[in-house]
This record gives sequence, C-alpha cells and structure tokens, in this order.
Amino acid sequence: DLKEALRFLKESLRMKQSLHGDVDHPGIAVTLHEIGNVTAQTGDLKEALRFLKESLRMEQSLHGDVDHPGIAATLHEIGNVTAQTGDLKEALQFLKESLRMKQSLHGDVDHPGIAATLHAFGHVTALTGDLKEALRFLKEALRMKQSLHGDVDHPGIAVTLHEIGNVTAQTGDLKEALRFLKESLRMKQSLHGDVDHPGIAVTLHEIGNVTAQTGDLKEALRFLKESLRMQQSLHAVLAW
Repeated sequence: DLKEALRFLKESLRMKQSLHGDVDHPGIAVTLHEIGNVTAQTGDLKEALRFLKESLRMEQSLHGDVDHPGIAATLHEIGNVTAQTGDLKEALQFLKESLRMKQSLHGDVDHPGIAATLHAFGHVTALTGDLKEALRFLKEALRMKQSLHGDVDHPGIAVTLHEIGNVTAQTGDLKEALRFLKESLRMKQSLHGDVDHPGIAVTLHEIGNVTAQTGDLKEALRFLKESLRMQQSLHAVLAW
C-alpha cells in the first residue's frame, strides 16, 4: 500500500523538519531517502529523484568528503531510479560511485551492499549493450552472494541467476542461459513452495522465451502457459 506508506513517511518528514528546522539532520536524510524509494515504486520517477537527491545533498553536507554507508546507499538508489528514466550513462555514474564507496568502506570483504551494487551495475551495463562487461559484474555479484549465503537458497542469488540467464541469452548462448534460468527457477520454487509468486512467473516467462529460441516450441509453450496462469492468479488476488 504505497499511498498509505507515503502518508506516514511524509508526516514523519514534516515532524522531523519541525523539530530540527532548516538544519541538515541524519534522521531527515533517512526519511527523504525512504520517501524517494517508495515514490519510485509508484512510478513517479521525477519526484522520487527529487527526494533522493535532497537526501544525498544532506548526507554529503553532514559527512563531507568522507565515504559513508548512507551516502553509498543513496547513490545506489539514485542510480537505479535514473536507469528507469532511461538515462543509462548518468545511472552508471551514480552506481560506479556507490560501488567505489562501498568497496572503500568494506575493503576486500564480501558484503551484501557491494553485491547489490555489482548486480545493479551489471543490469544497467547490459541495457547499454555491453553484454560482456555486464556479465563480468553480474557473475562477481553472484560469486559474492554465494560466498555470503553458502549453499542456502536465497532470493538475492535467485535474482542474479535470472539476470545472468537473461543477459547470456542475449549473447546467443541459449544452452548456458537456460542453465542459469532453470537454477533461478528451482531456487525460487524452493523458497516459495507451491505458492504463486511474481518472481517465479517472471522466470517461467523468460525460460519460455529462451526455449522458443532453441526451437523447442512445445516446451516453450509449457513454460509460458504456466507463467500466464500464475500471473492471472496473482492479479486476480490483487484485484479482489
């Protein structure tokens, strides 16, 4: 319920601004970030960037030139939202600075925040058409997530497996792409059981698409029809 979430967040922002006035404050910066994040989910990307960039300005004012986790997180989010606006070059600049800062903060240690930005950087790089470079970042994100979570199935690993499969398909290596996509599907089904889930539906759809490119149309239709059934089930519940 994004509308209700924004109502609470904006009242929190109003209250914090009332308490602290025109002074930059960490609590205000955090709420600006969160409003930007939720606003992006509503689809109002321009407004989302307005809040996120004000959060970034405030964090940089508070911390100066020192690398800081809050600044890195906001740089990451601005990069993600900017990519959705279609400005891929600008998005990569924000993501690259976020990645640099996170690596500076955590050194050579594998870290969930670094893995998330590696994934985002790979995703946006693929949109620019540089598939080889995209896979380099995505596979490092996968390695790091697997290092962090071990042999345990994890949503973040499943998402990166899906993305690698998607990009690998674009390189023309359909067999390898299906290997990644089917492992993503297995993991998502393991995590969510027999429950219909948007992430499972998306991977079923992608497997269907890639399988069709291999020429196995009967198998492709099987995956696509299951994806369609699941999406219709999920949207019927939401509509209800």
